[in-house]
Amino acid sequence: METTTLATTLEDGSIVYLAGNAAIHYPEHFQADKREITLQGNALFDIAGNRQRPFLIETEDTRIEVLGTAFNVKSDNTQPFELSVQRGMVKVTLKQNGQDVYVKAGETVTLSSRKLEVSETKDHGQFATYVRQIRFKDERLADILRIINLNTGDIRFQTTPELEDRQLTVTFSDNSPESMAELICFALNLKCTRDKNVITLHEN
Repeated sequence: METTTLATTLEDGSIVYLAGNAAIHYPEHFQADKREITLQGNALFDIAGNRQRPFLIETEDTRIEVLGTAFNVKSDNTQPFELSVQRGMVKVTLKQNGQDVYVKAGETVTLSSRKLEVSETKDHGQFATYVRQIRFKDERLADILRIINLNTGDIRFQTTPELEDRQLTVTFSDNSPESMAELICFALNLKCTRDKNVITLHEN
């Protein structure tokens, strides 16, 4: 049984997929010069690029600095800290001794005998596992559709401007795009219309 991922959109448009019982803590509004959060557990991050406001993640052992990229962090205490970059580049600093490394797309950094070691990423399937079973809790419809669109390939979802702020709690588990649209429409009492590859959600 795979665990469900909780997908959360932050105020800057960054997306965090939290695995299992992972947790993030962040302020209601990010500071003007940086976006800072703390992470416990495993998460996949898709960070909105903003060179003026670096994105900083604190884990128990490390500090991660991001400019705009997608990467998977494992920091759940049952295994050594590990970060794999899907695209972009991430700087990881070991708090204990200040060692820092830059990790590029296709690379993984692991904490091994109190040192950060960079190697080629072996498990490329790790990114996909986050989006197979995905849960949204009180998320805006616009953010849910944006996350679905990042992960469904050919089919695009859209809605009308007046529905974008409607909030929804919903779980998808290996659903087809059509069944995801049906679930959302049922939950929010909307209609779905499909035109070629675009599914539009709108009022009755």
